[in-house]
Amino acid sequence: MSMIFTTGFILTSLDDPVIIRVELIVGELSAEQKRKFSNNIAFWNTNTKTLVADPPLESLDDENIEEVIRVAFNGSDDIVDDDITGETFFCSISGQDNASS
Repeated sequence: MSMIFTTGFILTSLDDPVIIRVELIVGELSAEQKRKFSNNIAFWNTNTKTLVADPPLESLDDENIEEVIRVAFNGSDDIVDDDITGETFFCSISGQDNASS
């Protein structure tokens, strides 16, 4: 896909905005954050630098498995309002994202 950067807009053509997606994995959560985000906790293997899907309970005691949250932002240029529109939401490992902008 070719993109045109013109006067601050990111376009694939002169009138087709590109969707920008940024995903973050946030670790080193405090006990309070783990409680607050308990419905959105994922597991990260610090050795392999990968998410762990449905880890067996015994693996949660492994010092290399860390509780994390995944947060994503989808945005695009709103040409009419000369602004960037977007939404922020939690991601799930199954690929079903939970909108919570």
